[in-house]
Parts: sequence; C-alpha cells; structure tokens
Amino acid sequence: MSEAMFPIAPKFRLGGDLKVQGGVWAAQVQVGRHFIVGQGISSDSKVTVGGSTKALFIERSIVHSRIDIIVQDSTMRAELFAGRNVLLSDGAIVGGTACAGEKILAHRVGSSSDVETNLSVGIHPKIRRRRRDLQMLLNRLEEGVDRLAKDIIFLEQTDPTSLPPKSRQRYQQLPQMKARKTRYENELDQARRKLVQLLNLAKVRWPPDPHIEVRDTVFQGVRVEVGWDLFPVTTEFHRVIFKMQNKTICLVDLA
Repeated sequence: MSEAMFPIAPKFRLGGDLKVQGGVWAAQVQVGRHFIVGQGISSDSKVTVGGSTKALFIERSIVHSRIDIIVQDSTMRAELFAGRNVLLSDGAIVGGTACAGEKILAHRVGSSSDVETNLSVGIHPKIRRRRRDLQMLLNRLEEGVDRLAKDIIFLEQTDPTSLPPKSRQRYQQLPQMKARKTRYENELDQARRKLVQLLNLAKVRWPPDPHIEVRDTVFQGVRVEVGWDLFPVTTEFHRVIFKMQNKTICLVDLA
C-alpha cells in the first residue's frame, strides 16, 4: 500500500491502494483499489475509487466507490455513490446524497433544520444515473416531436400567401421540419429501448435485501428511495429500517 502526506497535487492518480495520513482538500483523486484517509475529504474534492473508501468525515465533496464508503464521523452536503454499502454506524448524514447498491447504515440522517438529504438503495448508482439521463433525454425528444408536429399541422393547414413574411419562411422549411421530426422519433424509439434494457438490468441486479438502517433519528426533510420508490420523510422517526415489502417502502422498527 502506498502512503502519502497531503497536500498532494490537485490531481492525483494511483493504480493500487493508497493511505493518506492527513486529509484531502480541494483535490481530484483516482485510486485503483482501496483508499484510506486519516482525516477527512473536503472542499469540493472529487474522489473515484475502484475498491472501498474510508475516511473520518466527508464534506462538500463527491466520492464514487465501486465497493463501500465507510465514514467514522459524519458527511455534510456530500455526494456519495457506493456499489455496495455506505456505512456510518456512529455518524450522521446531513444534506447531500448517499446512494448505495445494497445498504446504507447511519446513526442519524438529516437535521432538525430540515436540510434536504437524499438516500437511495437497491439500484446501482450508475444504473440510477443512467436512468435519470435517459428520462431527461426522453422528455426533451418528446417535447421536440410534439412541438414539430403542431407546427407542421399548422403550416400544412394554412394558406402560405396569408402568412406574414417570417411565417412564410418557416413554411418553406416544412420539408426540413418533417425530416427533423422523423429523426427525433427514431432517437425517441432508441432511447425507449435503452430504458427498457436498463430497467431489466436493474431487476437482474436487484440485491437480496436492500435497506436503509438508521440507529437513532431520521429528521423531516429526508427523501428515501428503495428501488424506484420514493418515501419523503415528513415527520421524525427513531431507530428504523426502510426496506421494500409488497413492492412498496415500509418502515421496520429496530429491535
């Protein structure tokens, strides 16, 4: 395992394991295997790890780990994406996003000041991001097809000689508008097929028991996703597990 004392270069890349005695501040770090940080990750750092990440705290930074993200203290307004687990057994997640394929464990989530905090499990972070991107693309294409269809119908049903000069120019572009509409429709069909394939992949990769375990308090303002289902927390809960039962999110009291 390689060891480093920060500050290091603003951009740092290593193929194997890396252990940092201090902290990571305003840096871009790529580690091929496991990454251990003695202090915290902060100041808009961007960390990508092929294995697991372990740190004292994470603040205002983005961390992607293929396996686990383990935090001893707390995360504040951070974006965490773990292929398996996000683990803060004695810590708090306040603000930002924590997304894990299998499990999120925390002592507290959110805060009494209703800080928006987003948690999601059950879907691999890459699949979740890809679905969001595809849905945005579908929305744009559907809007484009609908707008062009309305314009084409209007122009085809209108006498061009009655149109003002600017609209008459648009009438002359009718063949190009029809071609663009056809292209959008083809792209829309492709995007829909990709979305179906992605949803099928999510089903295949669905873990045995995805859940979010909070050992103390979940505050109002937290948004919980298990799979594709959303549960907005509108009242304070204590010692609960969020999981799927009968295709909906349910709360189970911790023993």
